[in-house]
Amino acid sequence: MVVSTTDKYAATLAHRIENLIIERGWPVGELLGSEADLIERYDVSRGVLREAIRLLEHKQVVRMKSGPGGGLIVAAPAASAVAENISNYFTLSSIDHEEVIEARRLLAADGLTLAAERLSERGIERLRRAAESPDPTELHQSIGVLTRNPALAILLDSLTLATPVPSWKQHKTDKVRSCHRALVDAITTGDLAVAHQLLRTLLDDEAAEVRDGGPEVTDAHHRTKKLPEQLAHRIANDIEESGAQPGDVLGSEPEFLERYAVSRSVFRQAVRILEYSNLVHMRQGSGGGVTIGTGEPGRVIDGAVTFLDFMEIAPHHLSEARRSLELSALKLTMGRIDDDARDRLTNELKLEASVDRSQVHTHGPDFHLLLAELSKNRPMIFFTRVLTRLQTLRIGGRQRSDEERQHIGTSIVDAHVRLAQAVLDGDEGLARHRLRRHLDAMVENVAARRVVDPTNQ
Repeated sequence: MVVSTTDKYAATLAHRIENLIIERGWPVGELLGSEADLIERYDVSRGVLREAIRLLEHKQVVRMKSGPGGGLIVAAPAASAVAENISNYFTLSSIDHEEVIEARRLLAADGLTLAAERLSERGIERLRRAAESPDPTELHQSIGVLTRNPALAILLDSLTLATPVPSWKQHKTDKVRSCHRALVDAITTGDLAVAHQLLRTLLDDEAAEVRDGGPEVTDAHHRTKKLPEQLAHRIANDIEESGAQPGDVLGSEPEFLERYAVSRSVFRQAVRILEYSNLVHMRQGSGGGVTIGTGEPGRVIDGAVTFLDFMEIAPHHLSEARRSLELSALKLTMGRIDDDARDRLTNELKLEASVDRSQVHTHGPDFHLLLAELSKNRPMIFFTRVLTRLQTLRIGGRQRSDEERQHIGTSIVDAHVRLAQAVLDGDEGLARHRLRRHLDAMVENVAARRVVDPTNQ
C-alpha cells in the first residue's frame, strides 16, 4: 500500500512535536505557537502541519485553540479515551470475542489481587458505589483503577469495553448486582479465595451470554456511541463481509454518503476513527476514495505508549504490568506450543545471538513478542507490543557506557536462552519462574521517564 508524501511528513512532524513536549516535561496548557509560527519553525506546508496536528489530537497530546492568542496547546491525555481507542481497535479489527474474554479472564485475576492488596477506605467506598451502579462494567473498571497501576488499569479497562454484551442486558440484573455486592464484600474483608471465585463466575457468565446472545450482541459501551462511532463499526463490518484486501478502493465519499445516508461531517469523523486503527485511508485524486488499510495498529500503540509516558509510570509498575501480562500469555503459549512454534523460538534465539550485545535491548522485545504471538491471543500480543516498546524507550534513553550496555545485553540473552529452554522442555513451572526473575531483574535498567534526544525536535 502506497503512503502519501504528506502522510509521511506529517507522521515525522507529529513525532518531533511529541518529543518536544516530552522533553519539556509535558507542560499541560503551554502554547507551542500559532499555525503560522509552527509552519515557519518546522518549514512545512499547511497541509502537513494540519495532518500532524490531527494525529496528535487523536492521541490527546495537543489541542488547537482558536481566536486571539490561540494556537497549538499542550493537552493532557485521558485514560478513558486511550482505553476506548484500544477497544475500538479490537472491535473494528474483528478480533474474536473469545480472545478478548480469554485475555480478560487471566488479567482480571491479577488485577483483583493487586486491588485488594492496595485497598483504602476511599477505595472501599468506590467499590460499593460501583456495585450499586446500573452500569455492569463500572465495578470491573473500578477494580482496574484500584490496582494503582496505570498500565494494568488501561489493559483491564480496554478489555472490559471490548467485551460484547447482549443488548437486552445493558443494565444490571438483580442476580448480577447481588454477585457484585458479594464480590465487593469479599475484597473488603480480604477473602481473596471467595473474591476470585465470584470474579470467575461473573466472567464465565458473561462469556456464556456472548456465545448465546445471538445477533443482538453489541459492545459493552455501544449504548453511548455517537453516530460517527456507530458508522465506523458498520463500515468495518461491511469491509470484513466484502472480503476486500489492503489497497482496494471501496468507493468515493459521495458514494458512501448515499450508501449509509449520513452527513459529510459524520462520515469524515467515522473515517478518522477507522484511519486511526489503520483499517482505511482516504486516497486523493483520480480513482481515489476510501481505501482498505493494512490494519497495523501502530497509531493505537503509539497512543497507549504516549499516555503511559504522560502518566510517568514508575519502572516497578511497568515491570508489574509486564509480569502479569507475559505470565498470562506464557500460560496460553505452554498449552498451544507445537513444532512450528518450537522452530520459531529456536530461530529467534539464533538471530538474537548474532546481535551486538550493546544493542540487544532494542532487539530483546522481539523475543517477548514471539512468546506472546505463540499464545495466539491478539489482545495479549497488542499489549505486549505496547509495554515492551515503552520499556525499550526507557532503557535506551539512559546514559550508559559501552561496557554497561554489553553487560545488560549479555544478561538479556542468557535469560532468554534459559527461558526458551524451559518452554521447549515443556516445563511451565520453571518457565514461569525464569520469566518472572528476568522481568524483575530488568527494573533497575529502566529510566523513570523517557529521555528524548534534543536534536530530534
